[in-house]
Amino acid sequence: MKEIIRVLKGHRRLALWTAAVMLAIVAGSVARCRAIHPSSASSGEAGAAAEPDAMDSQQQSDEDEADARLPEAALALRASYPDGTRQLVSLLTAHEWTALSETLTLSFSERCMRETREGTTTLTAYVITATSTKTTRETTETGEVVESKVTTFSIETPDGSYIGTLTQPQFDGGTATLSCDAFTNAKTYDMAEPSGRISVGVPDDSWCDSVGCKKEDIVEAINDYASAHYPTATSATWLCTAYFDYSTDDGMGSVQLVYALDNQASTHLTVTINLSDKTVSVSEGGN
Repeated sequence: MKEIIRVLKGHRRLALWTAAVMLAIVAGSVARCRAIHPSSASSGEAGAAAEPDAMDSQQQSDEDEADARLPEAALALRASYPDGTRQLVSLLTAHEWTALSETLTLSFSERCMRETREGTTTLTAYVITATSTKTTRETTETGEVVESKVTTFSIETPDGSYIGTLTQPQFDGGTATLSCDAFTNAKTYDMAEPSGRISVGVPDDSWCDSVGCKKEDIVEAINDYASAHYPTATSATWLCTAYFDYSTDDGMGSVQLVYALDNQASTHLTVTINLSDKTVSVSEGGN
């Protein structure tokens, strides 16, 4: 590979021709990928079969309609969130929230909150207008001092402005709670337990062999990232897209796969496979 790269650097016309051929190969692979059944990394882990594009389109349409009820000034605030507010929104969107023995659910995207009760869903656009955080200390009946991180926030919806609190106990076994009068079905929700390992759809064996990676490494990398950042996700769907990048320092390049999680925000992840050492890393975002 390094010798090929050296030759291409010295022959621009050959490099352009080779790049065109590579693009044609990649385009053909992408065109065929929907006919390939993603492999599961282990027994019982089936590749997700849903089409995320259709779901994303419907969610986008629903949120656009909900957003239209917010004033322009509020929408402008959302576009310029300070770091503290962005951190709060990231935490809200990363988790699912439940109440009344988990019969009521609350989830967030960056634009809307979605409450579900007995199969009926209420979608409400929101903007966080201010936040403040402090640490509280309480003494238990046993004399133990426990700390909690409490974030107070102001939230605006089409129905008005409200004050909410997010309480995060700083000890093992504590459950974060979210309280606000802006919620419809319950005024207080608990953070849901993580869903555990998620199912990951991966390219088939021949594709993995062609880039020298192991399917298990892709599955583990996505599970590790989702567990840390999106613990309520239950599946990661490969969007049948692969990008090759040969601009790395070692000259070997990398290949990137784009995935969609099934959390409320339909978060996209990029899995990068280093073609030199075959390491797999995960980052947020993707085309």
